[in-house]
Amino acid sequence: REFGKLLAQELGFDYYDDEILTEIAKKSGLAQSYVNSVVENTPLQSYPITYGKTFLLFNDMVTDAQWKVIQTQNDVLKELAQKFTDMKVFIGLGSGAHYGLAGEASIKVKEMTLTPSECYYSLEYRHGPISIADKRTVVAYFVSKNTCVEDEKLISELKALGACVIALGCITEGIEKLADVSYKTDICECANLPELIIPLQYFGCHLAVAKGYDPDAPQNLSKAIIL
Repeated sequence: REFGKLLAQELGFDYYDDEILTEIAKKSGLAQSYVNSVVENTPLQSYPITYGKTFLLFNDMVTDAQWKVIQTQNDVLKELAQKFTDMKVFIGLGSGAHYGLAGEASIKVKEMTLTPSECYYSLEYRHGPISIADKRTVVAYFVSKNTCVEDEKLISELKALGACVIALGCITEGIEKLADVSYKTDICECANLPELIIPLQYFGCHLAVAKGYDPDAPQNLSKAIIL
């Protein structure tokens, strides 16, 4: 976070250091101010780390209330994944620095769940690929500060077509109301990239298990490529 703060100062951006996981507060019954403080003060410890077939967690660094926040986030994504075992296609959308995250999310879901997945620059998706969006489409939409107005319009179109939207990044009030699940951050985009991919890794893991696959042993893949 110190790096993010210094970088924001160097680039002339406001530094808020404020992340809001909207569904966690709703589902856990904890005050949103407390949820914010958990993420703000212990960002790395707020996410279990996939290790083998287990979740590795730094238990000595996390309080019971913090663990409740973590568990609730996990439950939200598990519940969502179980609804989409018959998903037709997973779409990753992002622009700028977030395009790489969209691609990573798409690859991880494809590897773990054997679900067809695609990745596009957010607004390019509107020019054709959106034609197949329906109620069996799940979209991971990484929202950028510079395009949040246009992003909100596209998310509205996706919801009208029946798609499920997981929105991450610079979440506006309108996007929060439209998205099925949203993860908000106000810090500099180049500093929030690592943490924004984690919810999609959760989603992919739970979807794999729901479909009967082992997320730790993807089909046709190995730790090292030997030609």
